Amino acid sequence: MRDNICEIVIGRGTLKWDAAWRIIEWLANPEAGHGLGSKFRDELVMHCFQSAPETVELAVEYYLGKDDEGRSRHPDIAIASPSFHAPEKIALIDDLGNVSPNNSRKINNLIAYDRLAATKFPEAERSVVVITDTTSIDRFTRLTSEFSSIENASLVVLPLYDLGRWISDSTHCHNQLVHDFVEWTGSLE
Repeated sequence: MRDNICEIVIGRGTLKWDAAWRIIEWLANPEAGHGLGSKFRDELVMHCFQSAPETVELAVEYYLGKDDEGRSRHPDIAIASPSFHAPEKIALIDDLGNVSPNNSRKINNLIAYDRLAATKFPEAERSVVVITDTTSIDRFTRLTSEFSSIENASLVVLPLYDLGRWISDSTHCHNQLVHDFVEWTGSLE
């Protein structure tokens, strides 16, 4: 039996999110050597914006600015359409794990991202996207409650399971790490 590299590096239960983000960032780069082209990035953009803009920019650890307490804020991934210079749409992506779905620090970070984006890009449609290791979205009660009162921003909860499903539904990729990712995310249902 062969070991799954994603299981070894990212784990199960309590995930090593930094490792998960490195793989997601790699998959979202159409020019990387995974063999998926733009398929993964296009699916991610579609889920973030609920549409498929023709032009997007993607940034890792995008600097949004400083919050009211002077702390620098950087979502794990940000996507802008058509560009970060003058976005019509912007998505701010971070994680919130199954182990602590109502984690105050993480939820406050997500709210801070949205506030900064609203100030920096007042005309842009905003999406706050939470990638998680569960498909039990109903567990995120505080998150959904907090975002229900925020105007002009949409909240998208995106299970890792779905990220793997996008790949398995659409490709016959021969990259072993991609196969391990699909297998690993499939076990997170």
